[in-house]
Amino acid sequence: MSDELWPFKDLIKNHCGLLLEGIAEDRLHKTLQMAARVEGKSLKALLPVLQKNKELVKDLVDQLTVNETYFFRENAQIELLTHQLLPRLRKLQGKNRPLKILSAGCSSGEEPYSVVIALEEAWGANAAKLFQVEGGDLDRQILHKARKGAYSPFSFRGVPEALRLRYFETVGSYFQLKPEWRHRVAFHELNLLDAYYPPALKDLDVVFFRNVSIYFDIETRLKIQKKLAEILKPDGFLIVGSSETLANDLGVFTLVEEQGLYYFVKGKALLPVSHSTLMPGKAEKRDAITRSTPMPARPTVVPLKQPLREVKSTTVLAQSFCIKDIVQLMLNQENSLASKQLEYLLAADKNLREARLLKAWLLGNRKEFDAALTLLKEQLHEEPWWLDALVLQGLLYKWQVQLEDAEKAFRKAVYIKPNCWPAHYYLAEIYRQTEQDALALRTYKSAWRCLQGQAVASTGLELLPLHLPRSDLLFLIEHQLIRLKQKLVVSEQGRK
Repeated sequence: MSDELWPFKDLIKNHCGLLLEGIAEDRLHKTLQMAARVEGKSLKALLPVLQKNKELVKDLVDQLTVNETYFFRENAQIELLTHQLLPRLRKLQGKNRPLKILSAGCSSGEEPYSVVIALEEAWGANAAKLFQVEGGDLDRQILHKARKGAYSPFSFRGVPEALRLRYFETVGSYFQLKPEWRHRVAFHELNLLDAYYPPALKDLDVVFFRNVSIYFDIETRLKIQKKLAEILKPDGFLIVGSSETLANDLGVFTLVEEQGLYYFVKGKALLPVSHSTLMPGKAEKRDAITRSTPMPARPTVVPLKQPLREVKSTTVLAQSFCIKDIVQLMLNQENSLASKQLEYLLAADKNLREARLLKAWLLGNRKEFDAALTLLKEQLHEEPWWLDALVLQGLLYKWQVQLEDAEKAFRKAVYIKPNCWPAHYYLAEIYRQTEQDALALRTYKSAWRCLQGQAVASTGLELLPLHLPRSDLLFLIEHQLIRLKQKLVVSEQGRK
């Protein structure tokens, strides 16, 4: 089937950038068969028809786009925009015009409408004059749904009931956004690869580009970012989905961290005072490294056949073998011997990243927290996005009950690797300990999803010798989920 589909996949990729692999390839095949029946042609004969008819290609793409979204998805980003970023823009741009916000890849409209509601909540009646919200999507059918603004209860899984009652009215089995807020978003057909965007989409101040770039390769992402940079004003914000942060660090915009959240900035006037470069290199280089350097498998606890010899060679090969053996020693709880081997390695190369990380781990286990954090901070200064180092940093703070600092480290780890279930689990534990019950519930669920149905769930970690048995962890998570659900129900009843 794949060979037969290649010309169609190329046609669609050239048209709008969509990569259709895996289950998307199966969806393409079914859609093409349907289109061929409508046209009365074979698949082979359908190709030249599509090549000559752009409208038919658009109809085809309408059937292929994924439209999974809901209100207030990743709401922390919307809150950051509303309470921090927009006030800065107002101060910079003055009061002569409304600030323009685009939801690119807006799907059925939940994202731009969420922004409208958040603005109304924060700015009141002035929001209509202060802000102009636009939505753009490739799928013409889904834009029709967006303009209608009617949604099933499933779209409100992140919305407090009081908020839904305030902004929506019941229409049959659906909830429709009331007209005064529905008319605050203008929707446009938008192919992000088009040479020219709709005229209304220029001189923008903020672009939301969330959960869209996952369907594009690096070359396409780079083209789109350059287009988005063209339609943004000289100083503006680009906000991507949290799991897409690293994949979009392509050098077009400046990556910024604030309050544990990440966004991109065009220009310099909007950079925070405390800003420093978050990461050397760009996504292309990191992707190339990932492709050429497979992640080493996590070692299992096994007895060593013979004691380690002192390390005299400083070659990469000798170091890699020794590091693997040292991790094995740690998993076998032979920490004294592991410590000696690390000292041999660090004597040969004091900057060896793996050795510094493992030494910080051992220091932390001996409760020498200051020394461990000093060593780890040196490494994070050189490599601020190393997942192992961030998870260890979070653990070191957690062990000292410095929960705010631990939360920041684990949140950053989750941004880097959304399927890093240890980071989700530890973050959920912190939320529970600090009585942030709703966040704890959501984060435990994230850890549970990462682990569920997988006999061996990858952590994304290279070296950190965590020993977290999957079955035990699932039991603990499920126990906490039950307790938190009961607690939230009681709390909700108390408010009534």
